[in-house]
Amino acid sequence: MSTEDIIVHIFYLVDKGLKGDRRVPQTHLYLGEIVTIGILFAIKDGHSDTQKSGLSNTEIMQ
Repeated sequence: MSTEDIIVHIFYLVDKGLKGDRRVPQTHLYLGEIVTIGILFAIKDGHSDTQKSGLSNTEIMQ
């Protein structure tokens, strides 16, 4: 199973569990999308790749 398949499956389960297509006005995203992003972030242990690579914020923004 590819990474993309896993992400789609997680999104499907979250969306099915929420039973609604409510949008969050501040983000223009559906609630299921936001919850899925949060789950993926938690699975990744809350770290971003930029923190591990030693890049500074100024290097990322360029």
